[in-house]
Amino acid sequence: MAETIIDHLRKDHDTVRDLFGRLEQTAAAERRELFREIVSELARHEAAEQAIVHPRTREAAHGDQVADSVIGEEQEAEELMADMESMDPESDEFLAAFRKLHTAVENHATHEEEKEFPRLEEQFDHDELVAMATHFERLESVAPTRPHPNTPNDPVATAAIGPVAGVFDRARDAVRDALGR
Repeated sequence: MAETIIDHLRKDHDTVRDLFGRLEQTAAAERRELFREIVSELARHEAAEQAIVHPRTREAAHGDQVADSVIGEEQEAEELMADMESMDPESDEFLAAFRKLHTAVENHATHEEEKEFPRLEEQFDHDELVAMATHFERLESVAPTRPHPNTPNDPVATAAIGPVAGVFDRARDAVRDALGR
């Protein structure tokens, strides 16, 4: 049976949970690379959610409230990640911020799973949920790999700006990796 958007989102949530757990067990000198992986996963996931998932959530009963709430949570996490990019991953400041981010992201994922996913499952049939997963995967593959907290949290803007930002992010990532930073 084809994967629905709910299946895909749950897998993404599990991947991020695993990455957070791994970073907490990682030696200080190795945190930077794993943190970059977490940031990339979250940035791509949230950009695709804002363009594909949250607009559809708004179509359900009380969907505006749920969508506004999860978008606010995403904005908070995005701002925290952006701040953390300049921190030394071996510092106490980084660890404190990381714990705050971990808690915020876990609460956010649980909120989506308990409030947003049921609305999507009630509002849309299986074929629609599969189509959403297909669109989500396409957008996620070209979405930004870094937080962009100053971009509008609007589905049209995210769908239009996200792939362009994604190209620049991937170029910046390639240069960083080539220079060994």
